[in-house]
Amino acid sequence: MATIIAGSALLGSAHAASPSTPAAHSVQQAASLQVAEAFYDGNHISIKLQRTGGTGEGHLVGGAFDQKSGEYVVDKNSITRIVMYINGKAIHEYGNEKMPSKPSLSWMADGKDAAIIRMTDASLLGGNLPAFTDKLQLRADIYLEGQKQPQQVSIPLQRSTAKAVVVKPGLTKTFGNVKLTASQAVHTATSTRLQLILPNYSADLEKHRELLFDFVDDQGNTLERLTGRGTDELNANEQFYYDFVIEAPSKDATGIVVKPFVPVLKKDGSRQFELDENGNLIKHYVKQLEMTIPLK
Repeated sequence: MATIIAGSALLGSAHAASPSTPAAHSVQQAASLQVAEAFYDGNHISIKLQRTGGTGEGHLVGGAFDQKSGEYVVDKNSITRIVMYINGKAIHEYGNEKMPSKPSLSWMADGKDAAIIRMTDASLLGGNLPAFTDKLQLRADIYLEGQKQPQQVSIPLQRSTAKAVVVKPGLTKTFGNVKLTASQAVHTATSTRLQLILPNYSADLEKHRELLFDFVDDQGNTLERLTGRGTDELNANEQFYYDFVIEAPSKDATGIVVKPFVPVLKKDGSRQFELDENGNLIKHYVKQLEMTIPLK
C-alpha cells in the first residue's frame, strides 16, 4: 500500500478573485492572527492568515534545521501545528482508519507575516468518499512557537456560485508497463482539479513510484500545483489514484497538458534527487505518457 502527499505552491494571483473576507480573528499574547481572505470554489478551500503585533518574530511559516541538535527549529510565533475542524468535527475523525480517506490540510508561507492554508476532500481518491458540502463552518486551532495555548479562528464558508465545468476526457496513454488515465477534470475560474489513475499500479511498482508530474496550459504557461496527493489504499483493484489541484489556466488556453516525468537520482545510492546549478530537479519527461485535457 502506498500514499503520496505532494507539496503545494504559494497562492497565485489567479486565486485572489472575489474571495470572501470573514471577520474572523484571534488575539493572544504578543502576536495575533486573523483571516484576511477565504474561499471555497468546489475544488479546494483556501484561507489566508495574517499575523499582526508582537516583536522579534521570524516568519509565520519558517524555521531551519539545526545541525547541532539534529532538529528542525521554527521561528518565534511561527506555526507549529494546525488542528482543523469542519462543522465541529476534527478532520482526523472523517473517513475511515486510513489516512488518505481524510481531508488534506497543508500550509505555505506567503511573505513573512502571512500563510496560505489549503484543504481538499478525499472524493477523488478512489474510495467513493463524499465531497465537502456547499456550506462549511471551519474552526482552526493554530499553535504558534512560544505560545502555550492555540489561537482559534472561525471561518464560515459558502461554495462559490460560479459554474464549474466537469470534463471526463477518458484519455489513456501507455509506455511499457505504465498506463496512465485522465479520468476527470473540474475547471473553475480559480482552479482546476484533476483525477489521474494508474490502473496497473502493481505491475511495475518501481517505475510507477518514480513518476511525477508537471502541468502547463496549451499556451505554454506553467501551472502551479496548489495541492496534490495520491494513494492505492482506498480501492481493492490495485489502482493508484492521484488528486491534483492546480491554478486556473489563462483565458486564452483551451487545454491543460499533463507532463509526466522521472526525476534523476544521485548515483551514490542515497535515493536523493539530482539538482541542477539552480537547485531545481533534473527531469526526464516521458513524452509517451503526455496528454492534453480539454477545458470544455
